[in-house]
Amino acid sequence: GAVADGEFTPKAREAEARRAASACTNQRLDSLVVVAGCRDLSWAAVMADHFEREQHQTKIVGVPYSKNCNFYVPRLLSVTLGFDSARRMLSEVAGNIFTDALSSKKYWHFIRCGEDALTMEVALRTRCTFSVRKAEARSLKETVRRLEEVTERRYASGHHSGVVLLSRELIESLPEMETLRDELAAILRANSAAGLRAPGA
Repeated sequence: GAVADGEFTPKAREAEARRAASACTNQRLDSLVVVAGCRDLSWAAVMADHFEREQHQTKIVGVPYSKNCNFYVPRLLSVTLGFDSARRMLSEVAGNIFTDALSSKKYWHFIRCGEDALTMEVALRTRCTFSVRKAEARSLKETVRRLEEVTERRYASGHHSGVVLLSRELIESLPEMETLRDELAAILRANSAAGLRAPGA
């Protein structure tokens, strides 16, 4: 499971560090390998610091894991554990959908990938019709306009199908989504003030 919420400082994690040390002692562990992402590795670093100060026999080893390749160590870590597997699997799934699109010749498929790095890798391996990444930072209207242009060009050349890859964080990054969230929050506040319950509550 994931670590508890809160800061990753020795003082904030003192109680957790003591419990972890006790568990390692009871299990007679020489080492503890933590395969995780940024948050859990931050926790592991705090534990390792505590173990070192207390001269505990257990050594903590952190292994960076992220299917989205969203963190790296320059010159030391070019790719995280899990990224290559995710890239291969998603490329295979997307490739099967590409084959279906080519055979049907009439459907457009939209595939939501991982973060930008994974989306770009799948796009390069599959040569998709169109890809939209968070880093492009375009508005929803501009993104739709560009997709419309691609669709029209393909239609003019006799191609009535295609595959579009979307970055996982695209929707959240669109400027229009911030406006939508603000409007929804305002409606919920107004309903709360009026004593109305939200749908499904």
